[in-house]
Amino acid sequence: MDLFRFIDSKDIREHLRQMGYSFTAPEAAFLVWQCRSTTLKEKIAAWREIIETMPDCSLTRRKEEPIGSCHDFLRRHITSQETLLKEFPNGKNCVYRYETHEPRRNWPQDDGWRGGGEYFNGFDSCLSHCLRQLDEDTETDNIRFYRREWCVADEKAAVQWILETDREQNPVRVDRCGIPDSDELTDTDCAFSNMWFAFPTPFRRGDLVWDPFCGEAAPFVLNYLNVWDTQEMIRQGLSPEGVYAGLVCNADKRVQAYRRTGCVMDMCAYGYGWRDGFGIWNKFGGWANYLDLEYYPFELKGKERVLRPVSEYLKGNCDLELLLNSYTALLLESRHGELVKAYQKEYTKDALQMVNIWPKQENQDETT
Repeated sequence: MDLFRFIDSKDIREHLRQMGYSFTAPEAAFLVWQCRSTTLKEKIAAWREIIETMPDCSLTRRKEEPIGSCHDFLRRHITSQETLLKEFPNGKNCVYRYETHEPRRNWPQDDGWRGGGEYFNGFDSCLSHCLRQLDEDTETDNIRFYRREWCVADEKAAVQWILETDREQNPVRVDRCGIPDSDELTDTDCAFSNMWFAFPTPFRRGDLVWDPFCGEAAPFVLNYLNVWDTQEMIRQGLSPEGVYAGLVCNADKRVQAYRRTGCVMDMCAYGYGWRDGFGIWNKFGGWANYLDLEYYPFELKGKERVLRPVSEYLKGNCDLELLLNSYTALLLESRHGELVKAYQKEYTKDALQMVNIWPKQENQDETT
């Protein structure tokens, strides 16, 4: 089985493939669970293959709560997913609605989801309305169906079911939330979200990256990953003294704690990004899951261009003087040309191009 295909980030996927990385059963099961690009049918088939072909081991969820056999856990999860999927369209005394998703055009303000304002008293009527919309809308790639009802055990609690499918209505994800007490049908899904793993990545401090799958999909300059221990922090250029002393020196303890009690929310990447009304913000990207990171593939525009000199500075390719001067020139658009002319006397063309302030017109004239 090709487990690498369950890694959404193409850059991490190819990095681990080239390494010939060997997954444990829990790692494999987790990667299948978190994958966005496969259907639920494909995931269930993969979990069954893990049970049949990979060695069993014990699992422990967050707060050191034992789960037991990994294989037994996956069998329970498969059963719960199949049950939720079967029961989703059969709701009584409930309402259904749906949302459609289009590829995002305006990151990060637009997450691509378009809410349908209508409610339906049955799934069939909800689905029929959705299919009529799809006939007119050729760009929708995913659909979310919602089922909402009152909890029998607690009349003040609303239970919401979510079924996400691709355009052809192949289920991708199914879940239920709002049950006041433990819900055996969603307990295994919660267990997955309370897992934490540290996989190798190709990224280094100073790389220009983004998380294309989250709502804040904007470029940022990577500073560190939560999975880096002290040795890796130092190797990446973070000093155990000064402003990063606590971060670096406590990294080993932090990683050990994550292995015991961490969850997917702790699998974060941090760096420097542009924040309107503020400037460079050093906690940018904290919502990004490091497993989703990819190298930023687009040309930087507007004030985000200042991220290029920040990137080169963290990589050690430019000094503090060039960093500050290029940052100033890129922000002061009205004086950009004047400053560049002055900088051309002090820095090489390669240096100015590296930090993104060499004028494009002059660069084109020189190459013609």
